[in-house]
Amino acid sequence: MSCSSEDARFAVQQVPNERWRQATAANLAADHLNGYDLWTMAFLEGRSDWEETRDFLLSASRDELTELVEKSRGESLAFLVMMMTGACNADCPICFTDRRRKRGETTVEQRDRLLREAAGLGAGYVYVPGEGEPTIDRGWWQFLETCKDTGLEAIVFTNGLIFSDTATSEKYWGCQPEEAIERLADYPVSFYVKMWSTEPELVGRMMGINADKYRFTDYDGVRVPLGMARLLDRYPRQRLGIEVVVEGRNADEVVDTIVPFAERHDLSRIVEIIQHNGRTLGNPTYDPTPAQVARATPLLSPTSCTVATCKAVVTSRGYLSPRIAILETQLPTGARHIDDGSLWDLLHGTDYLVQRRYEQSCLCESEPVSLAEAGTPTLIGPQSVVPPQLADLIDPMRPTATAAANDFTSTSTVADLLGGRVEHGTVVRVVGRALPVGPGLVQLADGPDTVSASGVEVAAYSWVGVEGTWDGLLGALRATDTTVIKESMRQPISRVVSEFAMVRQPEMLRSVIDRSALTALLRNRLTERGFLEVSTPMLTVNGDMGHVSQAQTELVLGRRFHLRTDPEEYLKRYLTAGLPAVFEVSTNVRADKPGDWHLVEFQSVEYYRRLMTLDESIEVADELVREGLRGFGPPITSWSGVILHPDRPFNRMRYAEAFQSVLGVDLSAEECATAKGLAATLRTAGCEIEVPEELVGWRRAWLEAAFDGHVLPKIRQPLWITHFPAELAVQARLDQADPRYALRAELYLPGGLELANVYENLVDGAELRAQYNTRRSHRVAAGMSHVATNEALMTSAEASMPPMSGGAIGIDRVLMVALGHASAGGGLLFGREGFAELKSEHSVCGSDGGCGSCGGGCR
Repeated sequence: MSCSSEDARFAVQQVPNERWRQATAANLAADHLNGYDLWTMAFLEGRSDWEETRDFLLSASRDELTELVEKSRGESLAFLVMMMTGACNADCPICFTDRRRKRGETTVEQRDRLLREAAGLGAGYVYVPGEGEPTIDRGWWQFLETCKDTGLEAIVFTNGLIFSDTATSEKYWGCQPEEAIERLADYPVSFYVKMWSTEPELVGRMMGINADKYRFTDYDGVRVPLGMARLLDRYPRQRLGIEVVVEGRNADEVVDTIVPFAERHDLSRIVEIIQHNGRTLGNPTYDPTPAQVARATPLLSPTSCTVATCKAVVTSRGYLSPRIAILETQLPTGARHIDDGSLWDLLHGTDYLVQRRYEQSCLCESEPVSLAEAGTPTLIGPQSVVPPQLADLIDPMRPTATAAANDFTSTSTVADLLGGRVEHGTVVRVVGRALPVGPGLVQLADGPDTVSASGVEVAAYSWVGVEGTWDGLLGALRATDTTVIKESMRQPISRVVSEFAMVRQPEMLRSVIDRSALTALLRNRLTERGFLEVSTPMLTVNGDMGHVSQAQTELVLGRRFHLRTDPEEYLKRYLTAGLPAVFEVSTNVRADKPGDWHLVEFQSVEYYRRLMTLDESIEVADELVREGLRGFGPPITSWSGVILHPDRPFNRMRYAEAFQSVLGVDLSAEECATAKGLAATLRTAGCEIEVPEELVGWRRAWLEAAFDGHVLPKIRQPLWITHFPAELAVQARLDQADPRYALRAELYLPGGLELANVYENLVDGAELRAQYNTRRSHRVAAGMSHVATNEALMTSAEASMPPMSGGAIGIDRVLMVALGHASAGGGLLFGREGFAELKSEHSVCGSDGGCGSCGGGCR
């Protein structure tokens, strides 16, 4: 259903297309910089006229984005929506609020700051739709003063009672209505006055008020409230309008009387169909008839819903909301208040606000609940209320008739045909996606398998059911009939939709199957060894105490959590509870920048057994890794040009031996016992190392820098590095035979790729707490966030945590090596989605291999 071709709203509300694009582009850049790229890209996807913006956001560096954001933030807001009070002197049944003043409503000072910030962000006007009745708010005149001072135009919705009833005017404004109108003329304020009917009795019922207070009078042959007549005579016409809600009770006079009256007197207008927000919810008796809707449709007003990309909405209590017609109880728990920070920071640092900014939907674009529930096809409200100046930006979807899911029954699969399970000449019915080959010829794809099919004429990449004869000699299906199950509406090409790479090249799905098989293998082998699979929380109270960055949540039931970086501490507490051996296949999150070998969200398998030694734990991890490498990929497994030989156990070398072999430095020497001495020894050995100034006094910093930068790159065979220095113990127990070293081991491949780690764990409560304190001090010195001690773990260790050993294996990296991929993420369609950057137009999916679709196979 279309809207009126004429936009009769106030001129300032008719945001020009150029201004909308300017403000939207500013917000896209800010949101993209803040990591909301899934939403910015979803908004830009399919909009060809925004392609330049999309490419810039994908390819720009953080410095370039930061520069653009700072330059354009002053033009990012088109307007501000501000509710003033919940109090109201009417009681309209269709209203979504309860007409009561709310506890904690915004103060004059808060509004003043908000208006000034909005003006500084480029807002042209402030829109006051009325959660209650704005004109009876105690801060009304100060609100207008601030609007005047900041250059904001105020667009205010009012029931108009204050202009008709002297008692109301004197109570709230301390003057007669006529005096108030003259005073208002000095301020930049425009009014939409409710004009729902010319029948006083009906007005009283529709607004839940004593209509006698309006004191209706004749004006140009139409009965209007006295206040409306006063405004028509005394207030500038260009700043006066009417607002009307079309119900079944007033629909005819809206068309025949009210709108013509507004047109004769050059009044702006908002005309909208009843929305079931309040006590009318689900009550169809308020609805206009289809015939009344047809007459009113050409008069319906466009809304500002489609400029949600550059507006801000604030409730009467100061909470930021993504939409106007929404109750505060519908806002997410922990909704942001204007006192929580600057308007700019809140708009671009609040997940639900950013996400909803790019969702072009609103209550006023929906069918009333009563009709939707009844399944009635008649639309009673505008299905799309796009302002005329923005209409050319919308690419309407065209409906497509497709077969129902049960209209086609298959007798065979593509895998059956390829696997020799169907005899030559058999008539079969097969489902698949039609990959284009030539006229009438497609590859029918199902999962990673494809087979040729002739005689199929459908849109490329559609899902089809094909009936035909199987030619076993040629390995092709000769179609006699085709059923379109789902027609493809577009080419599967996108920089932000990861699965499209698989749509075009189904064989890439094999890595997904391989990942599933590897995970099943690890589960089965650990179960065979007597380990019990358990689950641990994703939301953790304490962050990881290592040198990794934690991802923190917004408020969840009143508190913030960390997303787990690994399940280690919970798994060890299972052993305190009494289980002898446990493991978990877990998804973990580390807020470190992704690289070829690292995902932000990654999978691992981690296991622990009581009374197990370090050597026994290494044997478990070694066997699991080697079996995983043997089970997938080519017969000869290699990495970094080196054949790995996973048929035999990997070699082991102590940390100090590796140091001595590569750098010629003896860590047991007296001069290497301190940070200063070790640093001097490394320099003498020709080892160029840079350690941050705040860490030069930490021996562990010099050890890590030398090991990571000089030892690991020299590894030319799969190697277990064992017995790390005590400073690098993490949560490992010190070796009783030589307390300078800890019972910790890591498995590295040539070039320094870590596949697994193993610890004989520290379980003494006092020692564990001391280790935590030391690690925290180093962490803070390195400029990372402070992390509180995990008191639950400490209590568990102090009680009866048994001696144990365990390890962790990186599933993503094992599969990466087994499949011969260059980067982690194989078999994860969405492993890097949201973190990919534009790199080359020649890549399979248009990204850096970052979406995970290619499993690192992007060219």
